[in-house]
Amino acid sequence: MKMRNEIHSIICTDKIVLNYPSLRTEDNKVNLHYYHPECIKEENGSSYNIGDYLSQVVVGYMCDYYNIDINKKILGKSHLYAIGSILLMGYQNAAIWGSGFPFEPNCVRGIPHSSFFRNLDIRCVRGPYTRRSLEKLGHKCPKVYGDPAILMPFIYQPDSCKSDKTLIIPHYSKFKETQERYGKENTLCMNTCDYEYVINQICSSKLVISSSLHGIILAEAYGIPAIYYQDRHDRFNYKYKDWYESTGRELRSINYSVEEAKKSYFPTLKPEKRKAMQEQLIETFPIDLWMK
Repeated sequence: MKMRNEIHSIICTDKIVLNYPSLRTEDNKVNLHYYHPECIKEENGSSYNIGDYLSQVVVGYMCDYYNIDINKKILGKSHLYAIGSILLMGYQNAAIWGSGFPFEPNCVRGIPHSSFFRNLDIRCVRGPYTRRSLEKLGHKCPKVYGDPAILMPFIYQPDSCKSDKTLIIPHYSKFKETQERYGKENTLCMNTCDYEYVINQICSSKLVISSSLHGIILAEAYGIPAIYYQDRHDRFNYKYKDWYESTGRELRSINYSVEEAKKSYFPTLKPEKRKAMQEQLIETFPIDLWMK
């Protein structure tokens, strides 16, 4: 089934969203592509993932910021990739604004994503790891980094009161057992589209320990200290290294439990770094896609 979908995606690149045969793109429109867990619901039992859902929230905000009708009719059809590790999921010629790879594409997997087959208009990528991978595939990629979720403080400001709570954000597959161990009030599930609830929970905590990349990014967007821990097998840790290096930090060691994370130290994101990244993302938003 997966191989059949991949072949269908390559053949019908311009007609479908990423590699989802059931999701069709629209003519005369800027089509925003992001991960759709509802299309593979049997894998995680949820129709939402907050990190991917935020793509439409942030792009909607940016269109309002530049006084653009997000549904404006354009000549032809355009594709936009924003939040998420989605660069291997689609085969469209697209504008890239903050996307990343989930891992380093090998020589076989990377072929259909090379500059020979895809024309990527890259404005910004999540981090240096993604940039280096794109350059290996022959794409020209500027040294402009950032995950658009870092813009969420411009969109929503919580009224949460700080507590002494340490908030744990496990991988969805580990949520039930983590919640049973640490308690409902200390555990957050990211399989939701309720970003206000997620941000309220994060901002009411003194520390976030997260295996979710966007748990880390959202915490750091609002100035809450966050520490990464790995609660499932991920021998690459590519996207986490990508994010940290984009902010001038390095992920040198991995915490494999909440207890290890509590004892560890990791430098927080400096406010000036956060501000610079936010400004770059705003400056590089591809408003010209709507000007055709």
